[in-house]
Amino acid sequence: MTKSILTKSIIAGCCLVPFMMANAATEINDTVTSRTVENVTTYKVVKNQSGKDQFSNTYHVAAGEAENVYPCPFGWTVKPNPSVDNSLSYLSSDSKLAISVTNLEKTRGVDSTAEAYARVAALQMNCALPVHSNLIEGAWSFECSEENLETIIYGEPGALAMLVISGRNADTEASLEEFIKFLDSQS
Repeated sequence: MTKSILTKSIIAGCCLVPFMMANAATEINDTVTSRTVENVTTYKVVKNQSGKDQFSNTYHVAAGEAENVYPCPFGWTVKPNPSVDNSLSYLSSDSKLAISVTNLEKTRGVDSTAEAYARVAALQMNCALPVHSNLIEGAWSFECSEENLETIIYGEPGALAMLVISGRNADTEASLEEFIKFLDSQS
């Protein structure tokens, strides 16, 4: 197997992250499911207990431009949301599910609950009234039928976050639940 084919298979199975900071001697120890590196110069294939090949979680990274690393579940792509500050946009590998995760920093110092924030946002966006989310405990969810979006507001007063989900249906529900587990592991 040539390096270019192996590199393409690594990149195709991981999150594509357009921004990352690295020096020639930088070594990153991490799991493939939460980070992706570009410009892989060395790598090794190891055997897991079942005897199948798997990539080691140690990567050596070549020198690159100043870039950022974003958390991302395996098989998804992530990039900064250009239309909203403090927001990342995720896209599933089959492009059927898109999720925007936004840190609502403007709620810091304000005693706005997830319910109150969701009610105001739903009214301003002419969406359905919020209900308890069936995905995240203590979260409030509302649907915007014209845009075919679901929005979930969750968190503690002053530290709220917002998920905007496009493509939720019976076929994508399992992927969405896995994404929510990923978010929980990152908090």
